[in-house]
Parts: sequence; C-alpha cells; structure tokens
Amino acid sequence: MGLATNAGLAGQIASAEVFGLGVKHLDEYPNYIRAVTKEQVDAAIGKYFHPTRATTVIAGDYKS
Repeated sequence: MGLATNAGLAGQIASAEVFGLGVKHLDEYPNYIRAVTKEQVDAAIGKYFHPTRATTVIAGDYKS
C-alpha cells in the first residue's frame, strides 16, 4: 500500500479519508487481503479476465 515512506503513508491516509473508509482501514486492510480465498480469486478471474479481448501495449524501444 505504499506505507514505507512519509509521502506514501500520507497519500494512503488521504485516500482512505476521501473514500470515507477512515484511518482504521489502513490497519484492517491486510486482514481483508488474507480473507480472500483462492476460489474467490479464481472466480473473479473467470468473470472479469477475457484473454480474447486483451490488448498488448508496448512503451519504449521494441526489437523483434
């Protein structure tokens, strides 16, 4: 979450406040992540990721 620097911490606190989550959200966030199961991740991938509609973008130098 970018909490390793003062600027990162300030940004995350500001975001939590803007979205009405409160500062306590920063303490609870790791628990939310740990609560997600592999089955839930697999279901989300199946629902939202569509390889046939993917776009590849290359920025910078490209040599084939």
